[in-house]
Amino acid sequence: IMVNDVEMLRRFRDSALKKTVLGELAVEVYYTFSPAISGLLGESELLRETARGMLDPIVGRVRAFKH
Repeated sequence: IMVNDVEMLRRFRDSALKKTVLGELAVEVYYTFSPAISGLLGESELLRETARGMLDPIVGRVRAFKH
């Protein structure tokens, strides 16, 4: 994920996710668990590559949603 993708995801979070109950729940879950997951990812290149692979389709969908 590139810096521009991160910014795009933040805008999507603020403009779409935070406006629905399910979206707000998803954001809350993310911020609850992401610090621990981030710590694990920092220890392994394989885990980082796996996470990037899992995030690519999400980034693609958000990018498509924008247009």
